Amino acid sequence: MSDKKVIDLVTKPEKSKQEYKNDLLEIAEDFKKRVEKGNVSEFVIAAIDEDGELVLTTCARDLYGAIGMFSMAQHSLMMQQSFDFE
Repeated sequence: MSDKKVIDLVTKPEKSKQEYKNDLLEIAEDFKKRVEKGNVSEFVIAAIDEDGELVLTTCARDLYGAIGMFSMAQHSLMMQQSFDFE
């Protein structure tokens, strides 16, 4: 099994904007390192911009691969919502 680092963001009202921004940057830096090591060959990133608009960023070999990765991420997120992490 590969050594994977999973970072789970839990949004808490008392967390400052800077702390939250630091969390986002930590995840982005970890992802960059995984790409540099060759552990990531394709990806789909869903984000919300400052205006509340959805932003999808993809680096996939084809459209079907990108759609598949997005669907798997969506399913995983929905499954996590059925558990109480707090």
